Amino acid sequence: MKSLKSLYLRNLMADLWRKKIAILCFMVVCAAGLGFFRYKKGNPEVFLSEEEQTELEEYNTKIEEYDTAIQEIKESLKLAQTQAEEEQRYVDNSVYMKLDSQNIQMAAAQYAVESGGNVGNILSSLVFYINEGGLKTALSEEYGDMDVEYWREIVICGTSGNVLNLMVMHYDAEQAARIMEIAEARIMAYVPEVVKVQGEFNLKKMDGSNYAKADAGVTTNQNNHLNTLKNYKSNVADFNTKLVNTKTNRETFIEKNEPKFLSRSEGETGKKDLIKYALAGAVFGLVLPCAFCAVGYVLDNRLRNKDDLVESKLNVLGCYLAKAKEQKDMEHSVMAVQILAGQQGISSIYLDCINDDPLTIKVAELYQKDLSTDQLSVVSGAHVYDDGAELKNMVSSRHAILVAQAGKTTYRQLEQHMELCRRFSVEILGCLVIQ
Repeated sequence: MKSLKSLYLRNLMADLWRKKIAILCFMVVCAAGLGFFRYKKGNPEVFLSEEEQTELEEYNTKIEEYDTAIQEIKESLKLAQTQAEEEQRYVDNSVYMKLDSQNIQMAAAQYAVESGGNVGNILSSLVFYINEGGLKTALSEEYGDMDVEYWREIVICGTSGNVLNLMVMHYDAEQAARIMEIAEARIMAYVPEVVKVQGEFNLKKMDGSNYAKADAGVTTNQNNHLNTLKNYKSNVADFNTKLVNTKTNRETFIEKNEPKFLSRSEGETGKKDLIKYALAGAVFGLVLPCAFCAVGYVLDNRLRNKDDLVESKLNVLGCYLAKAKEQKDMEHSVMAVQILAGQQGISSIYLDCINDDPLTIKVAELYQKDLSTDQLSVVSGAHVYDDGAELKNMVSSRHAILVAQAGKTTYRQLEQHMELCRRFSVEILGCLVIQ
């Protein structure tokens, strides 16, 4: 027969299934508990005392000051970098910065305005055009190699009476002459536009020349631009250093002054962390009842119900329900045993009470009374291990029915009584279970 110990796992699973609602509730409580623990750990400021709240506010205020300072430094650094880049581009590309102050190539021209009046306005229109207007717009394909971006410094104009003076500075004489040629052509092309607004006039070229000159002021201006570039670069370096130092000071402040109830590694609790902790709590809520029941089975291997014996392939003749008013199963089992005894010619049966408690003895006596007939002798006893007379009665009967009580009879007791019957060649017809 299959060992009764093999029923432990099946019984454990059956008990867990019967208690599934309670276990499920316990799993929910554990999941909620661990999830709350993770939330509290990740958001300690929500659970602070008044003193801790004050400490946290002062700490956060200081951190905000550092963050504000860092942001301001970043903005200043960005501005300084833009200024340095623009000044560097000017120094690298402007014609003026390439001039030799001792050998400046000049191209000059003078124009007279012939008009009956409004000369001042005419000259103002022409000067604006040269300094700020179309003269600085993109050149045609014919002059595609000319860069007008920095012409403002090398194309100079002025007025005297009704005379327009135009000068071009360059480090190359041919380039100076070419720029002057372009400027003259554009000015002449612009005259009709001025006429439309200022009235009729003639613009007549009086003189033109090309020459070289020295101008110490050019060197001064060039040095001013180089110093400006140096200052911008110095500002960039200073802001970079200041940014690094401020960030370092912020980290140092956090390291030395962070409240103990905060953890630098903890931030706002993420959904994934909460889910992980909740799942861990649910698993814990399942494992703990399993472990508890398993320990209970190890420490207390008592018979739970008649199904345990049915699963073990032991013939369960009947079940006596202690709280039931009618015992239909008992009546059926009495009839079945009497028929079996008649078929096999059994004349004597011993009711082996595994426990000697009053309920077991009472049920055995009732069963003995109902089962006994003129052809069948039935005797019961509860001390076959320590009473020689009872052992003799069982051996002489040659047939036995075990009487076990759920919640009281242990598997060990069952095995001992079954082994005793085998030792004395007593056939076990089955088992009666009280529950």
